[in-house]
Amino acid sequence: MPDDVYGGGGGLSTEWTGKDVGIQWRHARAVGVEELGEEAFGAGDGGLDPEFRDYQIVILDSQERELREVHTVENRFSYTYEMNRLDYGRINGSVGANRALIVRVWVRGRQNQLSEEYAEL
Repeated sequence: MPDDVYGGGGGLSTEWTGKDVGIQWRHARAVGVEELGEEAFGAGDGGLDPEFRDYQIVILDSQERELREVHTVENRFSYTYEMNRLDYGRINGSVGANRALIVRVWVRGRQNQLSEEYAEL
C-alpha cells in the first residue's frame, strides 16, 4: 500500500519522529450514489459524509492485544512514547515500550456505527 499521503496515492502514512509515531490517512468521503434522471453516476462530490462522526483508532501490539482506543475528527493521530510506555505497563505489568504496532482506523457514524472495513497501518 502506498505511504504517500499527499501524492494522491493510497492516503496512508506513518512517520516516526524520535520515539513518537505520527499516523495519517485520507478523510472519509461521501459514499452515496447520486442519481441524475434514471442513471446512477457513482460516488458523490467527495465531501465528508454527512453521517460522519469521527474516526475510531485502535492501537494493537504485535500479538494483536488492544493497547489503546481513541476517537478524533482529524485524519491524523500522534501515538507518543509516553502513551506507548503507559500502555505497555498496563498490558504487561512491567516497564518498557512496544517496538511493533498495528494501527486500525474505522469511520464512525453519528449513531456509533463503524465502517465495515478499516484501514490498517
